[in-house]
Amino acid sequence: MNTRDGRTIAYVGRSGTGLGFRLAGVAAYDSTSAEEAIAAIKRLTKDETIGILFVDEELVAGHLLAISKLNEATLPAIVLLPTSTQSKNSAAQSLQNLMVKAIGSDIFNT
Repeated sequence: MNTRDGRTIAYVGRSGTGLGFRLAGVAAYDSTSAEEAIAAIKRLTKDETIGILFVDEELVAGHLLAISKLNEATLPAIVLLPTSTQSKNSAAQSLQNLMVKAIGSDIFNT
């Protein structure tokens, strides 16, 4: 699946969770540990063809500062996806930060 500018969309998550993404045409990368996921995310952020990178929030919960630093770059936009079992609200905060970066204002807290 591609974004409007032709960049691809990717997903990094636990083994077995990427099937739905693959069926939708999204490149999915399975990780068995947080360290493996962070390594994949670092590798994928260097890939200039990727525009959006979805990441399983629960898998990288202990590495949110590293994710935040990687998300300082313009592209790809790293979007944390909450899991149904245990959301820590970091996905919502991450999305809010991306909105501020994109439009220059926090429209949710004005």
